[in-house]
Amino acid sequence: MLPAAPFFPVFTAPEGWKTEPSGPKLWVTPPEPGARIVIPPVLAKKNWLDAKELLERTLLEELRSFPKVKRTDTRPIQSASGIKGFFAEIAGLEAGGAVNEWRSYVAYDDDPRLYLMFLQAKPARFVAVRPAFLAVASSVISGAVSWSEKKS
Repeated sequence: MLPAAPFFPVFTAPEGWKTEPSGPKLWVTPPEPGARIVIPPVLAKKNWLDAKELLERTLLEELRSFPKVKRTDTRPIQSASGIKGFFAEIAGLEAGGAVNEWRSYVAYDDDPRLYLMFLQAKPARFVAVRPAFLAVASSVISGAVSWSEKKS
């Protein structure tokens, strides 16, 4: 049996940014290095897993990636098309307390699908690329497409 192609949320990439697959995920990268938006494949919603739980579980895993972490509270967010979800940010700190990497996360509940996307950025790039990430997150509409459909 052949594996099914992954499906991704429908979104609009910022002008000049490149969207390409990287393993099972999509990377949306700006022309300048030091940041990327990562979009994992769509997940099927389960009775025990909603957008907030998906985000909290993802953040829990991220806490293990850095010696220290500062994080914002999880708060509601909504795409321009009305899909409800949750948003949070973390700063991955080095042992001495300096920020090593910023990450912003959005998880949407588009029943029966769950979408997750996150921004990874070096401190020098975060302020410049965060608005583009929020624009991508806001552009998500209901539905999912395979990478081959997204390319065309």
